[in-house]
Amino acid sequence: MDLCVGVRSGRDMKIKQFRAPTMQEAIARIKVELGSDAVILHQKNVRVGGFMGFGARHEVEVLAAVDESTRPTPEPARPAPDAGRPPAASRVQVDMDSVLPWEVKEEPEILPPPQVREQIVPAAAELPASPTSAAASAPLEAPSALVAEIKDAVLREIGGQMRESLSSAVGEVTQRVEDVVSRLELMGQAKSAWSPGQQRFHDRLVKQDVEPAMVRQILARLHALGATHEPALSERFPEVLGEMVRFGGPILPPSAERQGPRLVALVGPTGVGKTTTIAKLAATWILHHKASVGLITFDTYRVAAVDQLKVYGDIIGVPVEVVLTPGGLREALKRLESRDLILIDTPGRSPSHKLHLSELRSFLEVAPDREVHLVLSAPTTRVNLMQAVESFRHVGVDRLLFTKTDEAVTMGAVASVASSVGLPLSYVTVGQSVPDDLVVADRDLMLKGLVG
Repeated sequence: MDLCVGVRSGRDMKIKQFRAPTMQEAIARIKVELGSDAVILHQKNVRVGGFMGFGARHEVEVLAAVDESTRPTPEPARPAPDAGRPPAASRVQVDMDSVLPWEVKEEPEILPPPQVREQIVPAAAELPASPTSAAASAPLEAPSALVAEIKDAVLREIGGQMRESLSSAVGEVTQRVEDVVSRLELMGQAKSAWSPGQQRFHDRLVKQDVEPAMVRQILARLHALGATHEPALSERFPEVLGEMVRFGGPILPPSAERQGPRLVALVGPTGVGKTTTIAKLAATWILHHKASVGLITFDTYRVAAVDQLKVYGDIIGVPVEVVLTPGGLREALKRLESRDLILIDTPGRSPSHKLHLSELRSFLEVAPDREVHLVLSAPTTRVNLMQAVESFRHVGVDRLLFTKTDEAVTMGAVASVASSVGLPLSYVTVGQSVPDDLVVADRDLMLKGLVG
């Protein structure tokens, strides 16, 4: 992060953020990029990577600054200092491990540069002209006004980012606390003290590939509702499941007060069935809502992907636009603006390929008020599903759509991922038939997939 902060007398401070595994490496980078005159404004320890706080590595994040105005202008020559006394420093030397924006360390033999002295000493003109007498005088006070000005400017610049990060961190901590409390409600009893009904219910859900932590939360909530024995467990389970897994409902036609078509984009890894699902959505809207639909694709990477969508378009009677760039997508949206629904098909992307995900995001940002559905395959393992969700979240995902549920042995992984990430489910597909095998996801469907 580079930014310049204006200070008095028209001089600039260059401020940059560094991140490194250790403080020593961060200081080395600061000296290379900003020089030895740099001042550390703030430092903190951060955790990078990992999942849900596990496996993260520790790094140090440092905010450093340097007065750019002092670098290109050479300082005027000074008379030689008195014999026996070291020369007065021409630049401010700062202990880079300890200085904060509001806390500058005093050095009895150190003077700030002339430019700073003019700002912090109102009577600069009245100072003794002799460099020797100036060096022998008492140390100048810390430039608190200048530091305060820099601090305020930096906080204004990064305030929005800090608030967003803080809000996300608070939400994550709150969720973790709720999870821990839910577990403790049940863990208050030893597992051996569970009723036979609780034990059987636990084993049944774990066998259905529901995450064990989620199973314990379910049992804790059922226990709080007084359901400790069958059939009370089975009777109250739908209520608890509805609280833990969100269902977003189907894609609805635009309201009367909404201007323009509804835009829906499908994103996801390769091979999950996005193009076939696009055709199912288009046919469903035409048959059930009697609405006009337009299709756009920029999946030009996969062989025959465009031809496949054009065949679907010809069958159901909707136009298909093929675009190659974000600008082409913007023009295609204008050509289809009279339609009720525009469905956007995207190329499959690997969750570990950040460059391709960034390219995908650059396309989608062209579409205003878009609704993005992350398409995932239900037979995929829970770990891989979580990795895909976390990667595609940077693209901007609103809902989850699961395909191939007819090929999945259980819906436990689907329920676990949906509960963990907090995104609502929109649809599931139960076969390849267009459009019959597209089903709106709801609680009853999930219950059937978990307990039959």
